[in-house]
Amino acid sequence: MTKTFDCPSCGAPLRPMGTPTQFCTYCESTIVVPTEQLPGRRVWPIRPAVNFPRIAVSPADIQQRNKRTTILICVFLLVVVIVMVTPFIFMILAAIIGALAGAN
Repeated sequence: MTKTFDCPSCGAPLRPMGTPTQFCTYCESTIVVPTEQLPGRRVWPIRPAVNFPRIAVSPADIQQRNKRTTILICVFLLVVVIVMVTPFIFMILAAIIGALAGAN
């Protein structure tokens, strides 16, 4: 006995042909065949891969985390600026020392 399903557009009974989509000859629409009707396919229940525990976070914890994140970003940017500017400072100092040494 072949299982049938109803066309979602017109309600006509359709026999699955083994393809994910099928043409309804009654209303001339292309429909998606339900997964259960496809041969060799089994529908497995969807479960999360990991069951994460729920953690209660208070607004004070969020504020403290935001402050720490802001401080870390500021420190990182300060280090980047120092690393980028230091070679230019040494070049300027070397030029000044060279000019003073050449003036004597």
